Amino acid sequence: MMKKIFLFILILSVVGGLSVYYYTQRDSRNDIRYKEAAENISATSLFESYDMNEGSANERFLGKIISVRGKILSITTELQKTTIYLDTGDPMSSVVCEMNSNIQADFSPIKEGQDVSIKGELSGKLLDIILVNCVINQ
Repeated sequence: MMKKIFLFILILSVVGGLSVYYYTQRDSRNDIRYKEAAENISATSLFESYDMNEGSANERFLGKIISVRGKILSITTELQKTTIYLDTGDPMSSVVCEMNSNIQADFSPIKEGQDVSIKGELSGKLLDIILVNCVINQ
């Protein structure tokens, strides 16, 4: 009976250890810093692509990692989640970059009005164009 309990605890420990390893290493394997951007585009050009034809823009950008250049309109941090808004030239729309705080947590060097290049995965357009899992390009 003790051997069965010991074997059960051993198997449970191995499965638990492998699960912890997988979940802690998952971010490093999917680290966007090391992935190539499918497109390099300005925030204004990205907005114009969506404004002209949302369907073809979705085919070109949706779900892909892109690098977007633009001027920072604002930076917000709520619940340790930083979001950077890039100017598109349209007062009703911006490029919303939801930053990956697991990879990059210090945004003090950047300021509103500054030009920046941000890489992220384009997840769609509502009023704004949304990029997720973003990092600032070095």
